[in-house]
Amino acid sequence: MRRLQNPAFSDKALKAQESVITGYVKLLIHKLHGEASGAADADGAVVDMNSWYNFTTFDIIGDLAFGEPFYCLRDASWHWWLHAVFDIFQAGTYLRAARRFPSPLSEMLLLLIPRRLIKTRVAQFKFGVDRVDRRLEQETDRPDFMSYILQGSDEKAMTVDEMYAAAQVLIVAGSETTATGLTAATYLLCENPHTLARLTAEIRDAFQDEDGITIQSTAGLSYLNAVIEEALRLGPPGPGTFPRVVPDGGRTVCGSFVPAGYSVGVHHLSINRSPAHFREHDGFHPERWLDDPRFESDKKAAAQPFSFGPRNCIGKNLAYAEIRTILARVVWNFDMKLHPDSAGWLGRQKMFTTWHKTEMKVYLSARKR
Repeated sequence: MRRLQNPAFSDKALKAQESVITGYVKLLIHKLHGEASGAADADGAVVDMNSWYNFTTFDIIGDLAFGEPFYCLRDASWHWWLHAVFDIFQAGTYLRAARRFPSPLSEMLLLLIPRRLIKTRVAQFKFGVDRVDRRLEQETDRPDFMSYILQGSDEKAMTVDEMYAAAQVLIVAGSETTATGLTAATYLLCENPHTLARLTAEIRDAFQDEDGITIQSTAGLSYLNAVIEEALRLGPPGPGTFPRVVPDGGRTVCGSFVPAGYSVGVHHLSINRSPAHFREHDGFHPERWLDDPRFESDKKAAAQPFSFGPRNCIGKNLAYAEIRTILARVVWNFDMKLHPDSAGWLGRQKMFTTWHKTEMKVYLSARKR
């Protein structure tokens, strides 16, 4: 099924989708200007950036997957389906934990999973099915995911049931993970004002007007991309493991034989913060991704925020494109300062497959020109 989805995530598709993405990023900036204009504090308006980033990425992925957004940005509110995404991750964590126990204990533990989570999962799936059906009824040439999937020949095309399943995964994986990267980057920048100042200088020097900030133009900003890599290292969107099953015959992993049928995986948060791979492993140092000699011994390949190999995240390029353009436009337009309530924010977040994030508040003010 991944092969059938690949065209929707190609460089050609991303270029065609840029106008859709940019439209929502511009709406985000417009909304944030509205927030900043009502500042009651000399430092700026108190704004929860986590919510605004989630609104943006959820609307983008909704439009690209279903041909219509969830109108989170327009209404400045959390669509119930966005809350359902967090419930799904939480339920998945409980399911995986229960399955690690032998029968009949595993079955008994499954009964302890809150029924609310099961009901939410059923409602979420039905809602996604309805959205896919509505999209399939449309005759449009918009460059969303479905337009590429539907281009497959009859003998190679996805079945409708496969489209239902694919859409669920795209929404869940394509919204929250990108928002996590953005929130982590913003928090770490505000917690380290010297890095924010350097990034601000790079972006504002590079662009005389906001319209120059595009997917392609931001790809060449070395410090911006270093900031993103470092933020994804310290706050990976999927901080746990992406397990794989050992095939027949077993395999030797890191010098130890693992029998067939066992589940193995690398814990991203642990390896990303391992002193065996990174100097000053808990520090936020974008310079490690540049040519700083302090970090020349770092094993940077150990950090794989979107996994590695043929089963890595299919939307990796889309996620990077969104993070670059959104973060660049926010920094180009606004000055930010961490709110005291968000001191130590990253260390206080809970993890259920992905992060279950709380408010991440900053003081936000429009840049003075």
